[in-house]
Amino acid sequence: MSAANVTPLRPEHEPRYLKWEPEEFVAANRPASEPAVQQESAGEPEVRMPTVDEIERMHIEAAEAGRKAGFEHGYEEGTARVRMEALQINTLLEHLETAVSEFDQQVGESLVRLALEIARQVVRRELKTQPQCLLDVVREALAQLPHQHVSIHVHPDDAQLVRVHLADQVQHGAHRIREDASLARGGCRLDAAGTQVDATVEMRWKRVVESLGLRDDWAPVADPRTAAP
Repeated sequence: MSAANVTPLRPEHEPRYLKWEPEEFVAANRPASEPAVQQESAGEPEVRMPTVDEIERMHIEAAEAGRKAGFEHGYEEGTARVRMEALQINTLLEHLETAVSEFDQQVGESLVRLALEIARQVVRRELKTQPQCLLDVVREALAQLPHQHVSIHVHPDDAQLVRVHLADQVQHGAHRIREDASLARGGCRLDAAGTQVDATVEMRWKRVVESLGLRDDWAPVADPRTAAP
């Protein structure tokens, strides 16, 4: 190989070596590339871990929210239960009041019936042991019939008593004494000129009982002489 065919590698005026610099440092010193780096950083959100105080505050807030929600739920449930129990108690009280009222009424009626029965027995005993009580009844009945010829209906066992003790009054008014076994002892019935005075024991008893606002029959003891054979 001759010297005339050798081509030089680089011109003589260029430096023989170039200074090498790392690309990253070069890129860091280039103003034109800074926006690209900033845009890339802006696209990714920064992740920040909560602090201990923030975690504790979140725990307290969650506990308070749960307590409040539980309290409200418990309050509503408790209120509904109280209302239900109050309704049940009110119903029981109404039933109790009705039962007590019915009991008082039943007891009252029983006491009234007992009192009437006792009074009935007392009257019967007085009529039996003191038959002269009939004399005042006949006198009062005659005073209501200021007529002559009055028919005086009395029990056969009382007829002789009236004849003996009211003889003058009977004779003066031309009255007639009639025995009637259908009448109870101690009572009488007077008839005169179409007018009647009922002074029987049953009627007098009925008037007294009705004056008390009650109803009760005398229920006289059956006379064997009027009983069916």
